[in-house]
Amino acid sequence: MDYEKWNDSTVWQIVKSTGIAVLFSLLSAVLFSLLLGFAPLSDRVILPVCIALRTVAIFLGSLFGIRGEKGWMKGLVAGILTAMATRTLFSALSGDWSGGLGVLIDLFFGAAIGTICGVLALNIKER
Repeated sequence: MDYEKWNDSTVWQIVKSTGIAVLFSLLSAVLFSLLLGFAPLSDRVILPVCIALRTVAIFLGSLFGIRGEKGWMKGLVAGILTAMATRTLFSALSGDWSGGLGVLIDLFFGAAIGTICGVLALNIKER
């Protein structure tokens, strides 16, 4: 497979989108944790901010990684892979490997947001 075909392939777009989203998630989590160390924020703020950061991460991954057609499908897969990768990464960093319903919620959220962001990313690029 030559470089041009690989660069246009669906697999590469999903890998690129997932990588961008995971990297953004990691960087934003580090910055947010630093902010929590300096600012006296309520515990009620943490979950909404984490959800917003994960949504932005999946959107940015879709925007910079997905092109062509079937954005919903590429976004769906990238969203699920992002949810799995970030869950694994943050579990490893925290040492807390508890699963349960939270894993399913993360996967569903990643799939839903990935699908929406995949469609949005392609529609934004077309304009």
